[in-house]
Amino acid sequence: MATRPLTGRDEARLKAMNKLLFPAHIRVKPSGAFMFDYRKAGKYVRRVVGYELEEAYEKSLLMRREMDDLPVVSNRRINLSQWYDEWSQKRYLQLSPTTVDQYCRCWRMLSADFKKIRIEHLTADLIRKELENIERDSMREHVAVFLSVLLKNAQKDGLLAESPWKASYSLQPKAFPIVPIAKLLEIIEAATPYVKPALALAAFCGLRRGEIMALTVGDIDIKSRRVYVTKARVRVFGSENNCDEDKRTKTNRDRFIPIPSISIPFLELALNGKGIKERIYPMFYGNVRKALKTACRRTNAPELTLHGLRHNCISHLVMKGDLKLAQMIAGHSRIQTTADRYTHLLPDYVQKQVEDVFTLPIKKQEDKTETGPDAEQICHPLSPYKKKGLTRVS
Repeated sequence: MATRPLTGRDEARLKAMNKLLFPAHIRVKPSGAFMFDYRKAGKYVRRVVGYELEEAYEKSLLMRREMDDLPVVSNRRINLSQWYDEWSQKRYLQLSPTTVDQYCRCWRMLSADFKKIRIEHLTADLIRKELENIERDSMREHVAVFLSVLLKNAQKDGLLAESPWKASYSLQPKAFPIVPIAKLLEIIEAATPYVKPALALAAFCGLRRGEIMALTVGDIDIKSRRVYVTKARVRVFGSENNCDEDKRTKTNRDRFIPIPSISIPFLELALNGKGIKERIYPMFYGNVRKALKTACRRTNAPELTLHGLRHNCISHLVMKGDLKLAQMIAGHSRIQTTADRYTHLLPDYVQKQVEDVFTLPIKKQEDKTETGPDAEQICHPLSPYKKKGLTRVS
């Protein structure tokens, strides 16, 4: 085939392609064919990849990925909104209604200007600035995880060489205020009667919100002082009639929780006048969050959430020195989770432990009785022979 020169436009395109293929590159042979050339870490590959520039580029991308195990970077240029529409149409058919609803809520939290940014221009700094505009901490964390899923799928589809955002960038352990047990009791007593059972189950039994909302009267045995946790309840907000769903616990395991006597009066309020199969809370969550916030304000306590009460419960168990018990109450599959994320310690407890470690032992003085005889009067000294283990020969 005769040699054909590249036009100025094709030369510019080839130069841009080679930047994306580095350390590999495409060069033109005298015959007009395009040659893929790769040299790195002892690897050396040359191969003809076609006579058309677009065809050669697509083949070179695939070969580059095989050589270095890198994702293919597409020449498509789309913004975040276009990618979300494309991804959601495929992915939402495979997800549960709860997850779809959560993702839709996260998408609505993002600003219109942020959605117009082309995905290859997104950086971790831009994403952090966008997340700072979300007021609620819990919602900010959900959006951060959602963006990591969305951009990770863009990477898998070849639209990005590497995702600029990972969930681990934002999922740091939160600092929950820890208050003494007497203060927890004061907060619960200051709350309205309707929410007192939920607060007691979180603060003294360590239950999650969904586990509390799924409890029926039959799950609470006052005589044996046990709560049986077999399921969790979730609500799909935004869907028709805000439907509820019962699902397995977070670890897919049933467990029982001992009921301490401090929480018995609050749980008896929840059981009176209800059938054995009735839920403790027919309305999902209801006004628990608002009532708890009001109770904290009345008692001059730090603002706590229902999940914060659960952290208090587990942290107090850890401070008693039984990490395994705390893991069982929390319902964690790994004890490392309990140790890393749920061990918030009271300042007084930390101070006492440090003092105990660095306090020198006090030497006890020998007490001599005033009336009793001295040791020298009771114990006769050994003879020189007995000291050495010898027997005197007469």
